Amino acid sequence: MHHNIRNGVVTISLIRREVLGVSFCSACSTMRGSSIGHPRQGENAVSLYPIMDNHKQSIMTSQEIRESYKTFFASKGHVIVPSAPMVIKGDPTLMFTNAGMNQFKDIILGNAPIKHPRVADSQKCLRVSGKHNDLEEVGHDTYHHTMFEMLGNWSFGDYFKHEAIDWAWEYLTEVLKLSKDRLYVTVFEGAPAEGLERDDEAASIWAKHLPVERIINGNKHDNFWEMGDQGPCGPCSEIHVDIRSDEERAEVDGLTLVNQSHPQVIEIWNL
Repeated sequence: MHHNIRNGVVTISLIRREVLGVSFCSACSTMRGSSIGHPRQGENAVSLYPIMDNHKQSIMTSQEIRESYKTFFASKGHVIVPSAPMVIKGDPTLMFTNAGMNQFKDIILGNAPIKHPRVADSQKCLRVSGKHNDLEEVGHDTYHHTMFEMLGNWSFGDYFKHEAIDWAWEYLTEVLKLSKDRLYVTVFEGAPAEGLERDDEAASIWAKHLPVERIINGNKHDNFWEMGDQGPCGPCSEIHVDIRSDEERAEVDGLTLVNQSHPQVIEIWNL
């Protein structure tokens, strides 16, 4: 039997409305879906053009993105923890670390004490087997990878949706300077047949940041996170960015391309 959790999760993980994790997928050296720029000092780089607010070419290395993320969440009271080993030890259910929440699994399940109520990290992940096997997807789009880093901020019995949403928006628009008019969000639309309501709480918080028409209802496949057939689960929100040219955006509204497997309208945050 699932724990019926109505309130948000993350790559998300929430249990008993007390554990919240949020992950921002920084796919190894590419911010998911962003175009690759020219490497600097041996570090792969990411071009945020044309999605920067000032529409000027800007190159950030993966190291710069990673450090800016950690610095931002440290300023919000998070303890920065190291990436867990990629090869799982002491957990027979996983061979490799495939998500940022893996190292916090025992805390989420209530089997380990909470050391820090707020944590942030950059977790190295490998998805080549099991539930998250992306081997067959690599090369067919711009955002599936087998090995990548997942940036995550986590709350254990501390803050919840308001802070998670506000800080995600602040980081993307104020730190990375992404254009607000290129961002869309999705919320769980509900599943009446299963007794699950729409996530109106998340939708109302998002409405502080962007127009209602860019807050999109998502189905259970896209906007309901489950750890497995049994265990923690609950609704989640996603942030999507449209990195097409202005000419392409004028021809086709990005609203119609969210969660449609478009290579340049892609999810970058799950919370």
